[in-house]
Amino acid sequence: MTQLQECNIAHFACHGVLDPVYPSRSGLILQTARTSTQEPRQDILSVREVSQAHLSRAEIAYLSACSTAQNQAIRLSDEVLHIVSGFQVAGFRHVVGCLWPSDDKVCVE
Repeated sequence: MTQLQECNIAHFACHGVLDPVYPSRSGLILQTARTSTQEPRQDILSVREVSQAHLSRAEIAYLSACSTAQNQAIRLSDEVLHIVSGFQVAGFRHVVGCLWPSDDKVCVE
């Protein structure tokens, strides 16, 4: 999140995860960098975490991950609660996301 606070443009190309019961736990799967003392590990940048940030420099975010603009929570079907909306709440004026799963082979090309 510290790097994101200094960006006005953000581009994520990664895997996304949806939590149909608690959509605020949905997010982007990111991997930490390998260091001399630690192996890389995966973390989820969740809707909750992003939406609590106050990003004053934010302009546009491009989220190339599965279903970043989709809410699968049946009980919240009339709510706009997904990772795209989390980035908007954080301050990004423009956010591009996906309503469907992304094909890894197509994304690489």
